[in-house]
Amino acid sequence: MKSIKKLLSVVVTAAFMMVTVGTVNAAGIAIEGITHDDVAGTLTVTDTGKDYSVDNISSWKVKDSSGNEIESGNSTEAVEADGSFVITKNPGLNGLAADVYTLSFTTVGGDYNASVFVVSNANQVAVTAYVEPTLSFSIANGTDGNTAIAFGTLVPGTFSEDDVTLNYGTNAASGMTVAMASAGLVGTNQTEEIGTNDINGGAVATTATDYYKVSTAGAVGAVAFNTGTDTIGDAAGAQMSSTQDVVSTSSPSSATQSVTIGTQIAADTTADSYTDTLTFTATATF
Repeated sequence: MKSIKKLLSVVVTAAFMMVTVGTVNAAGIAIEGITHDDVAGTLTVTDTGKDYSVDNISSWKVKDSSGNEIESGNSTEAVEADGSFVITKNPGLNGLAADVYTLSFTTVGGDYNASVFVVSNANQVAVTAYVEPTLSFSIANGTDGNTAIAFGTLVPGTFSEDDVTLNYGTNAASGMTVAMASAGLVGTNQTEEIGTNDINGGAVATTATDYYKVSTAGAVGAVAFNTGTDTIGDAAGAQMSSTQDVVSTSSPSSATQSVTIGTQIAADTTADSYTDTLTFTATATF
């Protein structure tokens, strides 16, 4: 440490004398220190007394301990603030090797100074941390107190609906999605399914006035479904398809969301027992 102090004294004196030569009616600037940000490529020069007569820097130069010029510039890289000014040059002032460097500069008023700053791995403390990726998802009771969708006996022309609650969360930077897959609301004879979309493939969709729908409108992270032609009464939603996202977020999130399933039949919908299995899949994008 003693040898470093000696080296600093020599460098400061040499640089100071070099800047002084040829300067008339100018004043030395009594700065308090220089802070180097190697990542940003900046030098922050502190002068709380604001000893220089004009704030604007006209020229600056950085040399290593061997006297080699590393970088130089003018007022375009220097921004003056109250009690300090910041020189930014990236690339240039970033990625500096361990050494003792000299910064010399002059202002438009002819004031000047030179001072040193040290770049050394020995002066650095590495701080590391790790956050485990998380993804959670569960299906909870809906408004009727259970997780099953049970429409019971359907009445032609009357829209029936039921819902389940989704609890989801992730700390993924790009958020998450929850996709819902449907096999179709299909009768036991496997020849017909309720709704206008042919989801099952083997069963034929029933009459055009039959509906099988899903809605998450108004919920946090919800997917906006068509509320125009797919609206029945006050139940907005979209016609059920084989798969659709019911949650979509683009950043870390944690929320509770209701997913509503609805159906309506016509007077000529074939009598049968109809069932479907809805499968939810949560995927996070880390």
